Amino acid sequence: MTYDECHESLVQIRRRQGTRFPRIRIDCGGEVLRGRLARSDSDPEHRLAPTSPRGALVLEDLRAGRAATVIVPLDRIGPDGLRPLDDPE
Repeated sequence: MTYDECHESLVQIRRRQGTRFPRIRIDCGGEVLRGRLARSDSDPEHRLAPTSPRGALVLEDLRAGRAATVIVPLDRIGPDGLRPLDDPE
């Protein structure tokens, strides 16, 4: 997933859920991750090097919060791998 694809998906999910930190599902490399978005390198305020080929999403566990985070590289997420958590499987 590119920075632009990620940003576009997150804008839609954020609008739908009405929050900057939506509950999302990430499908990457045969693995399914679920949690609350804590940070995205695709957001303009976090793009330190927009030409960098690597970026990531930081996902918080829904129960443990900031105590348990997972960093997911954008290049491991397919073009349709980012969805709202409440979407049907």
